[in-house]
Amino acid sequence: MPRTKRLKVKGEIAHYHIMSRTVGQQFLLGDTEKEILVQIIRYFSRMYFIKMNAYCIMSNHFHLVIRSLPNRMYSDKEVIRRIHTFINKKKKGRKGKNPQQRDISPEEILKARKKLEDISEFCRSFKQTFSCWYNRIHNRQFAPKSDRFCSFDGLFAEEHLLTKSEAALNRAYRGIVYYLGNITHTTLRHDFKLPPGEKLLGRIRYFTDGAVIGSKVSPEFGDV
Repeated sequence: MPRTKRLKVKGEIAHYHIMSRTVGQQFLLGDTEKEILVQIIRYFSRMYFIKMNAYCIMSNHFHLVIRSLPNRMYSDKEVIRRIHTFINKKKKGRKGKNPQQRDISPEEILKARKKLEDISEFCRSFKQTFSCWYNRIHNRQFAPKSDRFCSFDGLFAEEHLLTKSEAALNRAYRGIVYYLGNITHTTLRHDFKLPPGEKLLGRIRYFTDGAVIGSKVSPEFGDV
């Protein structure tokens, strides 16, 4: 049964209850994972135009109650500060120029305003960041070859199976599905390579959509 389309309010102050489960509702979140997730959510809460009202992080899901604020409530000066502090934080500067010192164009300000008031962008940012951290720490990746449920046997010639890389076979298979089958898929490039973000879907999926969390271990997440 398809998921009910989410309602997003634009141009007004709005309150949202966000609830998200782990993939397969597995109990993936221990004390350390919960604290890291809270640190990441706190970081992006300072970046986006939202205010956190309450949260509850459980072992296989979490709840957030947030207040979304329209971008008209923020001055250009504040938007520029957030661009420098968050959006450009990891970008390399232009030749001989620190990215935090360069001028921000009106077009960049407008683009940032749209991004920073978008609740979907907020959720994507902290879920993707946490997923990357979790996969790295727990060494999670695509299923090992010895434990494959699906294979390319019978789809390609034996010589190709023996000589071509798995990435090349995956690209060829996507070509069959999306090109020969005349199916469009906007996230695929013309060479049938997946964008970096899509690759995470093959690992631990982003979480899809109080009590105070604490533990004996209180790691510092650091830069995100």
